[in-house]
Amino acid sequence: MIFFDAASMPANTETAPTGPYANSGWQFQIVTTRQNGGEQYLGTIISPKHYLTAAHLGLGSSGTMDREIITQPSYISGGAEKVFTIRNGGNPQTIQWLDPDDGMMKNTDLRVFEIWETFPSYAELYSQSGSPDVEVAGDIISFAEDGEGFVMTGYGDGRGATVTVSGVTKGWLGNAADRKARWGRNIVDGVTTSSQGLLLYCDFDGTLGQSECQAANKDSGGGWFIKDGGTWKIAGINFAVDSYEYGPPNPNSNGFRAAIYDGAGLYYGPSDDLITPGSPYAKSHTYASRVSEHEAALDAIIQSAKDTAPLPPEGRLGDWATGYGVASETDPEDDPDKDGLTNLEEYLTESDPSDFQIRRSPLVVETPVVGTRQFTLIETLDLVGRGITTILQQSTDLITWTTVTGTTEDSNDSDPVLGVRTRVLSLTPVSNDEVYYRLKVEL
Repeated sequence: MIFFDAASMPANTETAPTGPYANSGWQFQIVTTRQNGGEQYLGTIISPKHYLTAAHLGLGSSGTMDREIITQPSYISGGAEKVFTIRNGGNPQTIQWLDPDDGMMKNTDLRVFEIWETFPSYAELYSQSGSPDVEVAGDIISFAEDGEGFVMTGYGDGRGATVTVSGVTKGWLGNAADRKARWGRNIVDGVTTSSQGLLLYCDFDGTLGQSECQAANKDSGGGWFIKDGGTWKIAGINFAVDSYEYGPPNPNSNGFRAAIYDGAGLYYGPSDDLITPGSPYAKSHTYASRVSEHEAALDAIIQSAKDTAPLPPEGRLGDWATGYGVASETDPEDDPDKDGLTNLEEYLTESDPSDFQIRRSPLVVETPVVGTRQFTLIETLDLVGRGITTILQQSTDLITWTTVTGTTEDSNDSDPVLGVRTRVLSLTPVSNDEVYYRLKVEL
């Protein structure tokens, strides 16, 4: 991000907002890291299972993407770094993004992704129902977001070299060497149409002081948060910024992106038009995909996850089993497909409780070398979100059970397609006495 009054904004860089801007959306940000190249971008959590970001960050029409690592760094979480896994991801991730094919979100840069784990909290969607658009004779003369102050987040360049024309400062370029998570402020100046649907936009004029910002290169995917009824809600996702040139003759021959507060004497990149005082592009703009335009489509994707999250653990298990078509026998100890695994064990291993052919045993005990034990455990990536605890136990009489200690973890591999983690533990018992092992699973 590029700030108006400071070359560097340490208070707004990898640091949560405080005071009147505390809890203004920063806490709902996640960082996506591309597996190839290490490029990083932001997304916004919008349900216990979903995040919202910009589609142009590497996801094409084929559904193939090379992003894999989803994190919430400690400077966002306020504690230890959290790691999440995109559902149905591979290497590279060939996934179906969540986008109802009913026309409501077809022409938009918004894309929703689902994770296997459970996010700790999520942002509410900014809605037109609270402050509706104003229409006259069928034409919208004022949009719900018009004039609203907002907090912007991004993971792009900081402020770089000064842009000058005949020695007069016009604004600043981004600093390509400075990629960090930041937050800043601006005001929604209007809504414009595009091939990607309606876009919110803001200009760069310095009226808000030090923390006024414009997006820079790689800030795509960051969120715009508007305070509505005392709650900061996600209203937009960074999409684009204006481009400029120092002069003709060829459009975009020397184009650059910058935060410009006085564009007079520059040329507007796409059209190569000379900018004069008072022209629309005398001040640069950041554009964001308008969330409220797609509220119904987004709700259709995320509502189920929002409804399930408040349920007690057994209720979430029952809801999960029902999703597989199990109309009855949804209790933890039931076995509707008669495959020898209870619903709780199938819940633990992401198996299908309605199909006896899809069966994953949560514990396999082997003796690869005489005098050693090897334990293979399969468990869902969403242990915490589902409220599941597991304890590896041992007994010599099948009556008294104690926790197995002294194991060594040989491997720990996650499968983003199946949504499970496979751990292999080894143990050298202190004696060769006969012993029984079990995995105790509880909600």
